[in-house]
Amino acid sequence: HPEVRREQPRHGDLRAVDADVMVDTRGFSLRGVEVGQSRLTATLKNGALKAASSPAALFGGMFSADLSLSAPEGGPVRQSFDFKMKDVQAQPVLEKFADFKKLSGAADADVSVTSSGASQKEIVSNLAGDGSVTFKNGALTGIDFVNVAQMIQRGLQDAGVGEGKTEFVDLGGTFKIAQGIVTNNDFRMRGPLVQAGGSGT
Repeated sequence: HPEVRREQPRHGDLRAVDADVMVDTRGFSLRGVEVGQSRLTATLKNGALKAASSPAALFGGMFSADLSLSAPEGGPVRQSFDFKMKDVQAQPVLEKFADFKKLSGAADADVSVTSSGASQKEIVSNLAGDGSVTFKNGALTGIDFVNVAQMIQRGLQDAGVGEGKTEFVDLGGTFKIAQGIVTNNDFRMRGPLVQAGGSGT
């Protein structure tokens, strides 16, 4: 039910138009990926855009997102992005959008980020936020941690670390972002035969 009110353009920016839009979809395709039925809403007023999608089916699970953009007069564009995933099959998502094929499992994620800036470099440098990601009942392909543990016990007599896969019950952790740098202190992988932990930036 679109309602759009045009005002006299000011500097050709977001403040030139006010809008209130709601679209109910039976599904749509994003870069060849089928997304299920959802409701998309967007409001644009006084240079501030707020958009949201209700939970929609995606690769066996559900996905929803919220986005906001604001362009204060005389200041940099500010933006925030939140998204949630529940039980989304990770491998097809990562393969399609990141060309990464080595991780499978059902993914749960809750991520919130904000930034501001007039260029891509400024936006990346000002990224802030936090989140959590967990992959359940999947596998990491290309390295067999059980084989690595056996190699250590045998004194590294076999160098075949790049074969096979490591199955896990869950893998993931939480993270914080400050000035464009992501920090994780509680990475963990728990599997039927091996467990691992870590941290990093």
